[in-house]
Amino acid sequence: MGIIKRTTADALKAAERADATAAKWDDKAAAVRAEAQRMDAEAGAAILADESQAEKITISVQAQERKARAYDSAAAEARREAAQARDDALRIEADELDRKADQLDKRADRKAEEVAEALAKLEAADGYSWERKPTETHPLTGEPTRWSADGAAGDLRGQARTLRLAAQHNRYYLEHGKRATYERELTEGKVFTRFSGMEGVHVREDHTTALLSAAAAGQPLTPDLVS
Repeated sequence: MGIIKRTTADALKAAERADATAAKWDDKAAAVRAEAQRMDAEAGAAILADESQAEKITISVQAQERKARAYDSAAAEARREAAQARDDALRIEADELDRKADQLDKRADRKAEEVAEALAKLEAADGYSWERKPTETHPLTGEPTRWSADGAAGDLRGQARTLRLAAQHNRYYLEHGKRATYERELTEGKVFTRFSGMEGVHVREDHTTALLSAAAAGQPLTPDLVS
């Protein structure tokens, strides 16, 4: 039997279940505290009517308060589990993005081989060397200034790089507790301060997943955010 991998959605559903459990324990704690307060408020009249009830009532109130503290602890543990599950979701998403990037790189390699074979046949048939048309030219002279050296393969590798930077952004957030500002922070794992002269280009929007955007904004993380 193969190993079943936990998905990002699985982790988010686990977080939702833990949040629901925490809410349940919170409700129980509130209910028993209310009961303890009611008993304490009514204790005076009960003790005046029968002084022998004083110790019994005190013990009952303390028992309810003890029960409330136990529920508080259970709720806190459930919230810790929910927070861990949300962190797990970001880690798993990063791993999934890396796997998708690997697949794109493999497609890029196959595409580059196909193009190289086709170009070799074309040059052999034509007797001349071929090169790609420039994608940018000088506005005044018309001279080529930029080429798309890798064509379709290059586009696929560019998509793979974007996914890897998005994966690194998730990990950066988990380590530093904030979104990155500069791309070098993702590629080097360092925090660069503004105006340091070393920060480089800013992180693009497509280097941030919907899940990370919600996490950084303190918004609920739900399975529908998973791409």
